[in-house]
Amino acid sequence: MLEWRLTPPDVGYGGLVPSLIDWRCTPHATTRALPETELIELRATAADPSSVRPALAALRVELRLDIAESVALVAVVQGVDGPVEI
Repeated sequence: MLEWRLTPPDVGYGGLVPSLIDWRCTPHATTRALPETELIELRATAADPSSVRPALAALRVELRLDIAESVALVAVVQGVDGPVEI
């Protein structure tokens, strides 16, 4: 049986602050062989980045955070034919 606890998924930052997982007795997902790819870049946007930065700092998360009208999280990974933006 899989069992874990999560922090609330969104506490007002539009998904930019990560949820924390307590895996309890369940083996962590990374203990099994999974496909891998290189993360080239991770960045985010928010209408008010200054409101998000304290929560990220409390978790020691370093994230490029720019001003934009909407919240977005962008990952650039290395694909077979070059970088892919997700």
